[in-house]
Amino acid sequence: MRFNKLLLVCGILLLSILVGLGLAILPLPQRVQVEERDATILITTDRRWVVNANECLTLTWQVEGIVAIYFNDEGTTGNNSTRFCVNEPNTEVSWRIQFKDGSEQTYTLTLTLLAYEPLLWAAVFVAVNALLWIVGLSIDALLSRKLLAFRRVLQTMLLVVSSTVIIAALSYLLLDAALAWHFDTYGTLRERQIYRYSEEALNALQKEGERPFILYGLEEGEGVNALGLYGEPIALPKPEGVYRIIAMGDSTTTGLGTSINSAYPAVLQHLLREAGYSVEVINAGLAGYNSWGQLANLAFRLLHLEPNLILFYSAVMDVAPRLVAPECYAGQNVHRGLDPLSYRRIPVQVPPRTIDRFVLLNTGQLQSPLQHQLVRYFPCAESFDESQANERIEQNPPLYYASHVRSIVALSKAHGVDILLSTWAYGKNFGHPAWWERAIQEHNTIVSDIARINDTYYVDAWAAMHAEDTYWFGDGIHQSNEGYMAQARLYADYLIHNVFSP
Repeated sequence: MRFNKLLLVCGILLLSILVGLGLAILPLPQRVQVEERDATILITTDRRWVVNANECLTLTWQVEGIVAIYFNDEGTTGNNSTRFCVNEPNTEVSWRIQFKDGSEQTYTLTLTLLAYEPLLWAAVFVAVNALLWIVGLSIDALLSRKLLAFRRVLQTMLLVVSSTVIIAALSYLLLDAALAWHFDTYGTLRERQIYRYSEEALNALQKEGERPFILYGLEEGEGVNALGLYGEPIALPKPEGVYRIIAMGDSTTTGLGTSINSAYPAVLQHLLREAGYSVEVINAGLAGYNSWGQLANLAFRLLHLEPNLILFYSAVMDVAPRLVAPECYAGQNVHRGLDPLSYRRIPVQVPPRTIDRFVLLNTGQLQSPLQHQLVRYFPCAESFDESQANERIEQNPPLYYASHVRSIVALSKAHGVDILLSTWAYGKNFGHPAWWERAIQEHNTIVSDIARINDTYYVDAWAAMHAEDTYWFGDGIHQSNEGYMAQARLYADYLIHNVFSP
């Protein structure tokens, strides 16, 4: 009898532990709700945890009667919400609030990543197994001999369930060890990176593409040389008698939509060599670069390549920075002149065990750690609809584009490098918004004015190309192969008659 009572007490105790664990991991919302210092504060999350890395939940806050609020130290509004992705076992999110009386306080919530909580899963495993045995033994002791057959069936079921759980746990550990051995012994470099590299090693791989002072850089690989530029390796020092041209621009210079050998820099090199000149044209275009990136790229990377001439063809990526609110565009912040769609890398988060990575990656629940994960980072730029675009273009004149182009010209001249400024062309019959065309024309006017004032080489690519529909792909922005050929011929003719002629 005492034995039965002891079993009953143990069963109740273990059941209580399981209930407590269950409540701890239930996906219940969290909230902070206070009224203090004449302010009303309500902060909520739709869940308190996620299962896998990079899962997202919704954070919402409604705060009134304050001076300012900062979410994770970035300015925001008092009534807002955001999707937040959890990448670490215990991630803290904070709201720093400045009150009207001058005081300040920070409110913090902790978000849990269950996949990285081994102690929790171990506790659940032990508690479930123990409870199964306690319940089984209790029933076994309480049932009379008349139910001997049922007791035996119950004991068998209990043994099967418990053995299955134990075998599953051992199989998990053995499979993990086997997969780790396989990838370490026979796996390719890519497989070892995906399944075996630590988070620190994976993050170090991602940093290889980062470049100081510029938006991003290319990593050496197919079609990209050791300096992170498209094309063949670049000889340094520059070979005797070679006239080196560096073509600066965005995706309309890299040749988006075609091959690197069909983009205008490669065609320009071919045409000039065919004309008998010892010329090398380096494609320094990078998709997404605006004039900010062009200036920094020239200052810190391209001038060291000993160019004779810089060919500048860039304008379209400077439209987006003008679409933000005026206080963001010209205010005292570090984002002035940058693209509001800018992104930054976030650290890689992967399960530590090989078998977890293998299963999650091959079932599509986890992104490959070799794929760069980016998050938008431009705190002062709120969203807008296109009805505001014309007003924003009017409110935000192209101050930074003009400043950057002047600096590119001045920097080139200071280093004894000639510069060819080109207007930026697009197809006129492709339904571009009027506000967008207006912005491009303003940028092209700046280019022509700077070329005239500084007496630089100048080509009006817009005037020569915009009327020919066959020069463009369907977006009317990126050139077709025919368009790249026409653009290259335009520059080649100009250089032959104005630069290479005696």
